Amino acid sequence: MFFGVGDIHTHPYESRAMDITVCPRCGGPIHYHSRLYRQFGDFYCPDCDFKTPAAKYFATAADLAAGQMTVSEDGQEQVYPLISDTVYNISNVLSFVALMRELGTSREALAEFLQTQQVTRFRETCVEYDGVRYYTYAAKGQNVSAASTVFEYLAAEPSRKVLVLVMDELQDRNHATETLTWLYETDFELLNSPNIQQIVVAGHMFLNHRLRLLLAGVPEDRLVCIEDESRIPDYVEVDGAERVYVLFEVDFPTKARNIRDAIIEAQKGRKQP
Repeated sequence: MFFGVGDIHTHPYESRAMDITVCPRCGGPIHYHSRLYRQFGDFYCPDCDFKTPAAKYFATAADLAAGQMTVSEDGQEQVYPLISDTVYNISNVLSFVALMRELGTSREALAEFLQTQQVTRFRETCVEYDGVRYYTYAAKGQNVSAASTVFEYLAAEPSRKVLVLVMDELQDRNHATETLTWLYETDFELLNSPNIQQIVVAGHMFLNHRLRLLLAGVPEDRLVCIEDESRIPDYVEVDGAERVYVLFEVDFPTKARNIRDAIIEAQKGRKQP
């Protein structure tokens, strides 16, 4: 049994974080009829018969703004709610639908259940203050695929925003070392986007992140790079921003929420006469 997503016109960015670029059968180039994001899509090899398998559960349309997708199953279509406005969660929800349908759950029961679901608070939280939305958002440092997917979402999401990157690993505090290769395999170029007005990087790898962001073309005047994470609220400038995202390594959801709350408190302090 396979599930898949059709051409839903997501207009994906070019990415270096592609898990498959050549045919595993013959070594030829992989081509796409349509691509959802990164290597996900309707692919084929022009040199042999390797291609995307036919899907029993196939998303024929998706409206991220309305929060719903249409899934075709054995010639019948059903609209299902989505749990977020991210492209990658289309696949996540579709995999759940496929599994539960195979287990015998009705389409109607699934649609009703998904109406009650949202992204777990471990991965994403949001607090609004003075017209600005402040998020914590899991980004998985050293995970090229996950980080690039989050960066693509932030570049495509149209609001003016500030990014705070606290993506160092927990273990590195003990050993003071971390592989750098993931920085250069990840699509930091996507953060050179006009809707990202400031990037604040903190942690003991701050100079490595600074170099990578500069090499990615991010203007130096948009960057603040510091080692001491407790100083982050002093540097975040929200004037003109609609959203602030604290991107965190998955070991640190509580720390990310504390940083987010400290940023809000700093903004409150600046508004006092």
